[in-house]
Amino acid sequence: MRMRRFSLRILFLATALVAAGCYWLILPTIEAQGFVRAVARRDYARADDCFRDPQHQFLFNWNDKHWHFNANAGLEPWSFRELIRGERVVRLRVTWGDATVRTLEWIIAATRSGLVEPQPTWPSAGVGGGGIDVPLIPTDPTT
Repeated sequence: MRMRRFSLRILFLATALVAAGCYWLILPTIEAQGFVRAVARRDYARADDCFRDPQHQFLFNWNDKHWHFNANAGLEPWSFRELIRGERVVRLRVTWGDATVRTLEWIIAATRSGLVEPQPTWPSAGVGGGGIDVPLIPTDPTT
């Protein structure tokens, strides 16, 4: 029986495939961390650019229109389900206002192609439930 010869070409190819697979798995985390860092630096234009759909961008607009605006974002613990789905969950908490200060919180899924539509954590969003009359993703922060 003849032994196969060691091949650097096959070793290089296998290493490249493993590295590409690992990068593909952690890409949602990289997207989510970029958003969290942008919010922490108060660079809301860059944070808005992380959203996949421009209709979901609202941080920069709200920051410009209100005298009080503060946003905090953090990564939720990673689960096996998120790894399989190719997502990473970010929790976004925004406090804004002029005469009345409001605080709302969203859960945002980061995917390999960017952040998807924020999902509100308050009940009956957009229809005034619980005394909150704010649409899911407000375009006019005065509402």
